[in-house]
Amino acid sequence: MTFYDKLFPDGLKDFYYENQKDIKSIRVFSDEPWIPWEILKPNRMSNGRTTEEEFLCEKHSFSRWVPDGPDDRIKENRQIKKIKVIVPFDTNLKNAKAERDWIKNEFGTKYGLDISVDEKYKEVVNTLENGDFDILHFSTHGRYDPINPLYSALKMEKGYEIRVDRIGGKAKNFGIYSPLVVLNACMTGSRGYSLTGIDSWATSFIKAGACAFIGTMWSVHDKIASTFTKNLYEQLAKGETLGQAVRISRNKCKQDGNPSWLSYQLYGHPNAKIKIGSLVQ
Repeated sequence: MTFYDKLFPDGLKDFYYENQKDIKSIRVFSDEPWIPWEILKPNRMSNGRTTEEEFLCEKHSFSRWVPDGPDDRIKENRQIKKIKVIVPFDTNLKNAKAERDWIKNEFGTKYGLDISVDEKYKEVVNTLENGDFDILHFSTHGRYDPINPLYSALKMEKGYEIRVDRIGGKAKNFGIYSPLVVLNACMTGSRGYSLTGIDSWATSFIKAGACAFIGTMWSVHDKIASTFTKNLYEQLAKGETLGQAVRISRNKCKQDGNPSWLSYQLYGHPNAKIKIGSLVQ
């Protein structure tokens, strides 16, 4: 609420309250690394009392895009046929393994999509350098480096890590296929200043060619992370837009006293549609 008071000028506040029922999606173009736009909470004084609305991302289809990023790569329906799932073989996240198996069973066995799994660092490097897939899905531990965001990392087997600065050179070739990238791990949406500007997983994947990116602003509970994934893909399969799928999935994870559900953020076009297999007629 404090951010909303300080960041929204009075004219924009008036516009929002007059038109909020008609607003279907909100998209933020911003190159700053700190403002949690998704969780701004509108509030105002009315008849001597302060009233509050829902969080912006709770009420509306909400997304971001990087100002210096390439033009949108999803503006209409896209058919998903291949999904690459990355879960380290020695992960201690029980729900990450369950998430992997659910994707394989739900979209591989049941609906015939091409589902492949990487469990080792070298496999992931090969995937980034040569991968032909429509969705790249990580489920593992994440680590954010506030001193140098390029050193933020995703945990792989036996202590190996994939760092943000690894998304370069041949490791950008996966972007030829413009996949949706989902990093279902802690703090994968965090951004910060590096030597040459603002860097993050989102900016690196988008500049490499990803059509959209989903990450988290802070740490998330393992069970909630798995629940978010299942709802996300189910909503996309039903034909919901990318923004609506994230909003609905986020809200379905809501738990009192646990802010994990508010951590998820989307970079991409909120009104784009992604068709997963034969689930959409």
